[in-house]
Parts: sequence; structure tokens; C-alpha cells
Amino acid sequence: MSNRASKIFFALLGLGLIGILVFFYTSFNGNPIKVYLTRGQVKNYLESKYPDVEFTNVSGFYNFKSNSYGGRALAHTVPAVQVFVNQYRKGVFTDNIIEAKLEAQAKAEVIPLASAMFPDKEFTVMLKFDNDSLGYPISTDFSKELPLELLVDVRWSGPVVTKDEFIDEVLTIHAGLQDLGYDLQSHFFSYSFPPEPEAYLLSIGDGEDFPSREALLEAVHHMKK
Repeated sequence: MSNRASKIFFALLGLGLIGILVFFYTSFNGNPIKVYLTRGQVKNYLESKYPDVEFTNVSGFYNFKSNSYGGRALAHTVPAVQVFVNQYRKGVFTDNIIEAKLEAQAKAEVIPLASAMFPDKEFTVMLKFDNDSLGYPISTDFSKELPLELLVDVRWSGPVVTKDEFIDEVLTIHAGLQDLGYDLQSHFFSYSFPPEPEAYLLSIGDGEDFPSREALLEAVHHMKK
């Protein structure tokens, strides 16, 4: 092979490798130019829809799972929250600022109260949203009167106990949380103990009435790791 032919071959090979790299990069990260343009669109969308909220750290991104572009930003609500903006068709955006703000407020309000009542427990709080609650104005703040269900995750650990003793603790926690006056519909309880360690897990879904003791005992899952 002549020097000229070799140069052409390696040049084409290099271009081919670059093309493959670009293909894989854009497949997972999107078109960088479009990501940059989406950032500007997201910034305009947020500032137009929420003129009374300050947004910083606005950026664009590409979601390779849905093959769509969107953005994220820090919204300086009280408290400040990370906001995600999705573009489900060209020029049409949706955001999660209401959900993010209300859930952050719920955590800030409920978790300290629950932790003060049960200091040896670790609490996580989430809110359940429906189509009606997604229409709240940005000025809405979380409160007991807001018709939103709370999902509570409770975890703790200690010495070996029986299922009956675990259920006694579950009922005590549930009664204490109910006294706080929030709409608690879904619960997850996890108690871990030695030696393996093992754990009792109990998940209670939406329902008007808390299950009976007998039903709770039947629903407990004894997990051995």
C-alpha cells in the first residue's frame, strides 16, 4: 500500500472512529447544541410561569430513556428546591415545582415532630399527589388542612424481638403519628435486629381504617439477609 493510500485509509478510519464516538455520546447525552438551546427555553419557561420565584443553576439535559430534552434549576422557594422541567413535545414543558416545594415543606414540618416523639426512629415523609393537587398555585404552602395524603417510612433497629413485640411498637408509632393530625394513609415499617441481621418489614397501603392487630401480624414479612 502506497503512502498516499495509507494516509487516506487511516484518515477514513479516524473519521469512522470519531463518528462512532459521536454516535454513542449523543445516544446517551443528546445533541450538545440542543441541550444548550433547551437550557435557554427552560429558563424562559420558568421565569415566565413563575415571575415571583428566583431560579439559579439552570441547565439543560437529555433523557436517553425517553429520548427527550429537559432542564433542571434551583428554585428559591421556602425552602429552596431542585426543579425538573420536562419537554414532552416540542415547545411544551411541564415542571414539578409545586410537588417539590410542598413535599420539602412537609418533610421540614412533620419529620421533626415525629422524631421528637420517637427519637430512636428514622422517618421519611413523601406526599401523594393527584391531578387536582397539581393545580395548586405556587403560593400554596403545606399545612394539615391541605388535602394531601402523607406516606411515612419508619425504620429502627435493636435487639431480637418477636413479631408481637414488633406490632406493639408499630401500633404505638401509628397512634402517635395520628395524634399529630396529618392525613396518614400509607406506612412502611422496618425493624432490623441481629444476628444476620434480620428484619421485620410491614407495608400498609391506602385505606380508611388501619388494619387490625391480627391482620398486621399476618402481613409482617420476616426477612433474613
